[in-house]
Amino acid sequence: MSRALKSALFRFFRTKWFFKVLIFSLLTGLIIILNTVTTYYAFVFYKRPRYLDREFLTICMIGVMVILPFLIAIFCTSFTGNDLNFRSINNKVTTGISRKCIYLADLTVVVVGTVIGFAVTTGVIFAYYLFCPTRGSQRIDAHIIRIVIYVLITCIAFAAFNTLMQYFFSNKLFAIIVTLLIIPCIIVCSQVLEESLNVPYRYYVENEETGEGMWVLNPEYVGGAPRKVLTFVYDTIPFGFQNFIDEGSSKFDKSMIAGAIVVTATTAAGLQVIKKRELS
Repeated sequence: MSRALKSALFRFFRTKWFFKVLIFSLLTGLIIILNTVTTYYAFVFYKRPRYLDREFLTICMIGVMVILPFLIAIFCTSFTGNDLNFRSINNKVTTGISRKCIYLADLTVVVVGTVIGFAVTTGVIFAYYLFCPTRGSQRIDAHIIRIVIYVLITCIAFAAFNTLMQYFFSNKLFAIIVTLLIIPCIIVCSQVLEESLNVPYRYYVENEETGEGMWVLNPEYVGGAPRKVLTFVYDTIPFGFQNFIDEGSSKFDKSMIAGAIVVTATTAAGLQVIKKRELS
């Protein structure tokens, strides 16, 4: 394991990948800040800026959660996908390194790159938030800390999933297409679940002839066990954005546990995939 990990870390830190992660993470943080202050705040020329408060961090972290998984997919494809596509993994196997160690080493580097990118991006955002010379109430409380941890765990879960996809599919191009499409699919699914859960239990109907009204049960309302399942999925699925508004910690706990389960499940599946994969 140590040889595989040293080889993977050497490729990451001694080549262009480490500097690319730093540069793209820095640019991502600046882009998110620029988009937030121009879209949600009046931080433009000849206009007075709005009051800068905790909402700024919440909006920025939503941007991190949306943009960073795309960059993670690209990084995973460039790092792990190229290794598989150019058959460099065969050289590692012939030197006596086990397939399990190779997969875990690649997963570790992808997670390390994800954490570094996340740290740089959020660091730029927090630096602007704390030191921006404008009127505001800059504070970091428990809710903001929970949001940061939640987004970090979600990004790590995407990193583990992307690594699995690279080893599962032989073609790295097809793998990155799947990993990139899964993000908007999750966003759409979260919106569909939210609409289903917001359907009222009953609605008011007024008779046009008599003018009398009555409450009628809504046939589209989801109740019972299906509602509990949909609620649990909605509370744990990424991009639901309800965690960014809810001040409680129960939804955060569910989402973080779900992220840990995704990392564990994809890692176990990846070890089985590389074990049965034919290398030529």
